[in-house]
Amino acid sequence: MPYPLSDLPYGLRCRLGELATRSERYCLHIAAGCKDICPPTLQTVKTVEKLVIAKKNGALVVSVDDGPEELFDKGELFQCYELNLKSLNEKDLTMEIVTLQLTFLNIDNCDTTRAFLKKMANLTFPNMKYVSIYFTDNDESSTICLSAMFTAFPSVERVVLLYAYPTSWMPILEPRQTTKLRDLEMCISDVNAFKGVDFQAFYEKQTKKFHMLLDFKNTSDSDNKKLKKIVSRYFVRVETTSNNINFVVRYHDGTECYTLKEN
Repeated sequence: MPYPLSDLPYGLRCRLGELATRSERYCLHIAAGCKDICPPTLQTVKTVEKLVIAKKNGALVVSVDDGPEELFDKGELFQCYELNLKSLNEKDLTMEIVTLQLTFLNIDNCDTTRAFLKKMANLTFPNMKYVSIYFTDNDESSTICLSAMFTAFPSVERVVLLYAYPTSWMPILEPRQTTKLRDLEMCISDVNAFKGVDFQAFYEKQTKKFHMLLDFKNTSDSDNKKLKKIVSRYFVRVETTSNNINFVVRYHDGTECYTLKEN
């Protein structure tokens, strides 16, 4: 049932329209069930399937549904199903997105600091289900703090990391809390990313059906042996037909399936 915002004095409704952001003004339209709730400005929204926002030559550009790129208009409000951000940093996050339908967030070659992730969550929707973070170059300086990501998107169920190296693995949760993460897919080449990782503790903070896939892009026999040694501390190798597989690693010489050791 719409809230009777239209019963508020005209001057107060005008002031609401002045103080509200574009997305807040749109939400007021929805809550009131009336486009005239924030006179004299009617806030429209452009609904699209896929939205790409990128920085090129120092300017923000936008592409809608794989169409041509155009300069980003900060006065435009979008509602999308899939949001793609390319080569942005925290200061570039000036856009507003109506997030009622947003499900997929793809972060491509952005400066994924804690501040970036927190601001991104505020701009979109903390109940994001799918987050992917990509870096084109295989550079160990391209990092992501998983604990910060879990804080920013507490309802995330699937995460894909391409050459994004975790600096922190454990989510900051209460002792009995778990994340909603079901799938984690990683593609990296540095075995040092797993040194010191307590996989037993990490898995205990995920859902019971949590599954992890690691694509280890490293042809060094020595590094592959180091990774297998780390994995063997926490996992037992099983057949590919097993029903208890919760960790899969693609080494340079083949794929192996594992199940977590029991305490």
